[in-house]
Amino acid sequence: MWPPRPRTLLNGKPDMQPSDPAVHHVAELARVLAEPKRVLILLALMDGRAYTATELALMADIAPSTASSHLHKMREQGFIDGVAQGKHRYFRLSSPDIAQLLEQLLRFTAVQRPKVLSSTPPHLRQARTCYQHLAGEVAVTLAQEMVAVQWLQPDSYDLTELGHQALRRKGVPLAAWETYPQQQCTCLDWSERQFHIGKRLGKTLLHFFMQQGYFDTVLESRELVLTRKGSQHLLQQRFTQT
Repeated sequence: MWPPRPRTLLNGKPDMQPSDPAVHHVAELARVLAEPKRVLILLALMDGRAYTATELALMADIAPSTASSHLHKMREQGFIDGVAQGKHRYFRLSSPDIAQLLEQLLRFTAVQRPKVLSSTPPHLRQARTCYQHLAGEVAVTLAQEMVAVQWLQPDSYDLTELGHQALRRKGVPLAAWETYPQQQCTCLDWSERQFHIGKRLGKTLLHFFMQQGYFDTVLESRELVLTRKGSQHLLQQRFTQT
């Protein structure tokens, strides 16, 4: 029979009432998605990157103050998170579950996701230094691969025991981890707007990569040029193959 009858309790009433907290929460989530400008912002964030309020305002064609109001509402309802990096604050989807929810909704629409073109010079985008660690496309890809093979904790990018053992086998000096075993090592990449490995672990890895001849430096520049040896070891998931 369609539509199906609602499930009932022994007293003959539906399992949920309008006053139920879950019903209220679903209604609040629906209110967030009922505003087209907020939907545009969420669709822009589906590429997995983080953007500033100004960039999201441009994509949604609204004033920065209006964007800030929308972002506050979406953070309040758990759709997005804020990430502080230097002088800027970036916003990204709060979890893969939110992206999956939006993907399901997109199945019934023909909405195109808005995109922002990176302003980073091409020669700096592939690889460069960032506070003595590796940044750029190569760095972001490497971090994601290390998470995928469980060498890094997905939230902190700190080493797992499996990652510690794997890097030691490769000759990466990790003596410091015996004294300071845990640290938040994520760093939001300037050009890719996704996380790469920063802080002590990032510095250790870059030092190892330079010793191995994976990169050449460029005089008076943060640019790093991937060598043939570096391409062989760092691209196509070869570094994470044990």
